[in-house]
Amino acid sequence: MHPLQPKRSFRMGSKPSFGGMLMKFNKEFDPSVFDIEEIFAAIKTELGPDFLHEVGHEHYNAESQDQASNKNNTDDKHHFDQLQTQKGYDCQRKRTNYGSPPMLTQLQNLMDIDGRQFEHLEMIWEAIKEAAIITQAPGRLIASVIKPVCATVAQGLFVVESPLGSTHPLIINSLIAASSGERKTTVEKLFTRFVSVFVKVVNKIIRKMNQNYSTEIELWNTEKTNLRRKLSKAQKKGDAFEEKTAYQAHLACKPKITPYLTIIHDDFTIDALLQSLNENFPVASIITSEGAKVLDDTNMKSMPFLNKLWDGADIHVTRMSRPSYLLQDARLSTSLMIQPDVLKKIIDKRFVELRNSGYFARAIFTYPNSSIGNRPVFAVNHKTKKLDRLTWRLISMLLELFKALSDPNFERHVLKLDQEAAHIWLQFANDVEQKMSPGGYYQSATDHASKLPENVLRLAAVFHAIEFGTDNISAKTLNLAIHLCLLCSQDFMNCFVPLPQDKQDAQRLYKYLYENMYIPVQNRQAHEIYFEERHVRRNRIRQCGPLKNSERLNQALRILYQQGTIALVEEIRQQGKGKIYIDLLPNFRRPSCTSDGTPLRPLPLF
Repeated sequence: MHPLQPKRSFRMGSKPSFGGMLMKFNKEFDPSVFDIEEIFAAIKTELGPDFLHEVGHEHYNAESQDQASNKNNTDDKHHFDQLQTQKGYDCQRKRTNYGSPPMLTQLQNLMDIDGRQFEHLEMIWEAIKEAAIITQAPGRLIASVIKPVCATVAQGLFVVESPLGSTHPLIINSLIAASSGERKTTVEKLFTRFVSVFVKVVNKIIRKMNQNYSTEIELWNTEKTNLRRKLSKAQKKGDAFEEKTAYQAHLACKPKITPYLTIIHDDFTIDALLQSLNENFPVASIITSEGAKVLDDTNMKSMPFLNKLWDGADIHVTRMSRPSYLLQDARLSTSLMIQPDVLKKIIDKRFVELRNSGYFARAIFTYPNSSIGNRPVFAVNHKTKKLDRLTWRLISMLLELFKALSDPNFERHVLKLDQEAAHIWLQFANDVEQKMSPGGYYQSATDHASKLPENVLRLAAVFHAIEFGTDNISAKTLNLAIHLCLLCSQDFMNCFVPLPQDKQDAQRLYKYLYENMYIPVQNRQAHEIYFEERHVRRNRIRQCGPLKNSERLNQALRILYQQGTIALVEEIRQQGKGKIYIDLLPNFRRPSCTSDGTPLRPLPLF
């Protein structure tokens, strides 16, 4: 077996898992009535022989699947390398450590994620690359779509234990802001094919199961009427034991209609969603390109329930017209895609409500750079061999999940970090905690930062579960999760955390200087620029610029000075105070005097 090939046995946990046994939900949908072999055979028929040939074997077998993958592993490599060479993708970049700023490729590159960190996840990385070739979508968009898709299956079979001893569900909430035309829906369809195939096959079987329901219920009602009459006559005679027993046995065997299976929800109400988790299938995902429907909900009704499900808490649903129920041990990941301009309108309208709702803090937010206008077209018949391999893996795990729901003694497998990964995670958690202190990077986003280490842990566990199955999570997988979550954390801070007033002032001042004074001197040599073009008096900026308050202006100048955007110089005079000038070209050689010969000296920060 290849060292990267997962073990396919989902063993019972050695200790009580999160939430204990899988819930015994309402029997309107009962997986135990299905024949897993029948479903598997129907899936093979639906996928066809070509698909089965590509993944390596007609029956799922880990070794044969891996051998087939290795045999064809380089088929698309030349095309991908050609694409990345044309786009300037550098595969030899150094790894990004958890504490350093996330490393991005150049804006013109197709793949804007550090691919080297994915390399040990062979199957997932190959699928991402193949999706990138087919769709030309931003790499981070593809990586963000695959997170909740993988979690859809992994959350039902696994939980993860942190180095602190707490156990967490593998629920992933993803929020993606991408413009129309970024091919969000195309990427989503590539990765959710396994659910579409599985649900289609199961619902065909359900349709056959239900086709005689109307006849059966009619016969059952007729027999019920007859037994009730017999019971009534017997009760009048005083001895109705046999009739009562027969009537009760008949009531117990009332024909039931099996509801159609739903795993991915798109258009929903929160009441219907909770009911589906309780009565239909307790492991599901919300994957929708209309994220505004959830975020712009008038009364924010869905947010508390989504937060409770993310936390793994039980939900008491109380109703007036229908029976109340307790939703236990359900799993629901979310992937909300929304256009940036729509998201901005929602934020402008109800920013405080959304931040206080808790959903944004729990979500992994992605705002990838656009690839529109930078997508080369190749006359290539795109194949989906690597995507098919991932699809087959997810279908196999979905079958395992279906089987598990029929076993009242099943417990989710508990994943743990290995020793090195546990040490890295603790360092990362402490680093984030320190940055939440006053003056720290996360001082204004403590809600987001407090969930960041847990999201890292969950994401690492999801990738590990899909790629390797069991065993402990490695430091490589944890570093990948840290890398991706830090990129998303930067997006969150840029979009949802307002800059402090002094930095906003510095931005306004820089924009004013750039538009009104810097443009005339750019791309010119130092000897070609007059003193008055390169230097501007501080008092003039105060009178004509955007900042009239002297203290706020000085603070903005300090920030630009510390950034190396400007320099400050002062006239040297025998008497009186010299004029203060702002040097717009601090990297050029500093002149020794003004145009009228007055000597100058650098001005320290005032």
